[in-house]
Amino acid sequence: MKLLYLSALLATAPLAVAALLHFATRTAAVRHVIWTVALAATLILPVWLRWRPQAVPSVAVLPTGVVTAPGTTITVRPEAPLDWMPVAYGLGVSLVLLRQGLSLLTLRRLRKAGQEVAPGVFASAEIAIPLTYGLGRPMILVPEGPVSERVLAHERCHVERGDLWASAVGTVATAVYWFHPLVWWAAAQQRQEAEFAVDDAMVLAGDAPSYAQDLLAVARASSVSYSAALGAGSDLEPRVRAILDPKRDRRPAGRRVWLSIALLFAAPLLLLAQAPTLSGTVFNAAYAEIKLLQGTEERARTSAGGDGEYSFRGLAAGEYSMVVNGRRMFDITLSDSPQTLDVHYREEPTGPGIKVGGNVMSSKLLKKVAPVYPASMKTQRIQGPVQLQVEIDKTGNVNLAEVLASPHPDLTESALTAVRQWVYQPTLLNGNPVAVRTAVRVNYTLMP
Repeated sequence: MKLLYLSALLATAPLAVAALLHFATRTAAVRHVIWTVALAATLILPVWLRWRPQAVPSVAVLPTGVVTAPGTTITVRPEAPLDWMPVAYGLGVSLVLLRQGLSLLTLRRLRKAGQEVAPGVFASAEIAIPLTYGLGRPMILVPEGPVSERVLAHERCHVERGDLWASAVGTVATAVYWFHPLVWWAAAQQRQEAEFAVDDAMVLAGDAPSYAQDLLAVARASSVSYSAALGAGSDLEPRVRAILDPKRDRRPAGRRVWLSIALLFAAPLLLLAQAPTLSGTVFNAAYAEIKLLQGTEERARTSAGGDGEYSFRGLAAGEYSMVVNGRRMFDITLSDSPQTLDVHYREEPTGPGIKVGGNVMSSKLLKKVAPVYPASMKTQRIQGPVQLQVEIDKTGNVNLAEVLASPHPDLTESALTAVRQWVYQPTLLNGNPVAVRTAVRVNYTLMP
């Protein structure tokens, strides 16, 4: 659900941009392209957030004299009751898609029961206004009786322009973001501009007054209001005024327009994907002060959060040194791609540990006892990471577990009880088992 929340928040941006471009654009065909691309962008956002370029681990050199085994992080979540948010969201999506599906089934039934009056055109007594449906093989449904050739040309124009596919994008967007009012408004604008764009194309191909008369005739003959004529949901009066306006810009939108607008909306995502960033976690040092140096000159500074997470953005690519709490830790090379670097910070060990040199094989956790989330902590809604420094003896058993940070003593006890039962594969140095130290972080997390 976090991905959905973030997508919905970010989806407001392309819709706001589309609204600004809408009022700055005079051509209906271009406005239709703008809304279609904006709605498509809202659908691409969740996919991009999920599959965007991931951080590439950077190669770091440990400070001379000390080597620690890789840290271990586990997350503990209590058994939670049914989360109704995904259920409610799924119900909303299902209702929107079900409504659309029932409409398509009804139109398919009317087409089968109707009479084919022209290739791909079917007449039905149950149809009040002409309409077109279907993506692979579009079908036109018209009321029984004489049908103006300009009316059929209007519907065929929708097919030629690809409006049915554009409308499908709007439908899917309203299903995915059924709770987002701006998406519904954008889809309505898209449908309206499609009607204006087709009207413009019809005027360019024929006589404007005659086409306006046909539009009014269909509206008068139907049992529905004028506002539904030749395009459900469109307003008849503005369309007639637009048809008869000799100064109106009726130019169609070609491939260059589509490409330009698509690039306009895609550019922020492409730039964001390539922004040079550095992020990660400092283990064993919550709220640590972190600096990036180039030589002896400080280029950036930040502080890790209570969970040890940090982030640098807007950095230039190049060679940096990381300093944590005043101690030089790593030399790193920052490229144009996002990178992550987890730092296992600790003071110089006073007990057994591995020194640099020889062939070191990292420890492997063989037995992991899962911590239990204390009931009292769940009731009080207390959560957070317990950070430990663990010493593993030559046989792979946990010999010592030192608490570096914890949000509550009860969570500390839970983590220690579990970690003390862990068993590691012994670490070898030059083929001989040795004692090592490693970082362990137990994240106690409650469901929102």
